[in-house]
Amino acid sequence: MISLLHQRYLSSNTASRKSFELPALEITPDIGLFHPLNEKNFFLSPKQYLEWRLSEDFRYLSQKRKYKYAPSTAPRIAVLLYRKHVITSQPYIPSMINILESQGFIPIPIFINGVEAHTIVRDLLTSTHEIDGVRAGDFIYDGSYQWEKSVTVDAIVSTIGVSWR
Repeated sequence: MISLLHQRYLSSNTASRKSFELPALEITPDIGLFHPLNEKNFFLSPKQYLEWRLSEDFRYLSQKRKYKYAPSTAPRIAVLLYRKHVITSQPYIPSMINILESQGFIPIPIFINGVEAHTIVRDLLTSTHEIDGVRAGDFIYDGSYQWEKSVTVDAIVSTIGVSWR
């Protein structure tokens, strides 16, 4: 749209029209996962994120940057983040992730628009208690549960609605 406006109204000659280029469009998903060691890319599912987080690539990058991280057997904590805070690079996010890692927890930082928090918890996060309950027939998964994208967590922390000013 900006390019079209420039071409029609701001540019008086053909050479100027052709030289005007917009930067590449950056698309941020509505729901994704973020880690400060991989700040250029977002993960699209908790499972994809956790596979990276537990990988040799993560360990190599952590050692290279002298980043203290929790062992792969550490408790996992899902952290619900407000998408706007991730997009605007609020400093509390990497700080919180770093603190969790250094204290011996594996953070699973999921950003959302805010109103989707209940669907993330329902559809993409589970626990060993819930899995055991389903196997025993005590619990029934909702039809929206996305087992192929989900991960097991030990706790959930929500930063949605918290003011960081």
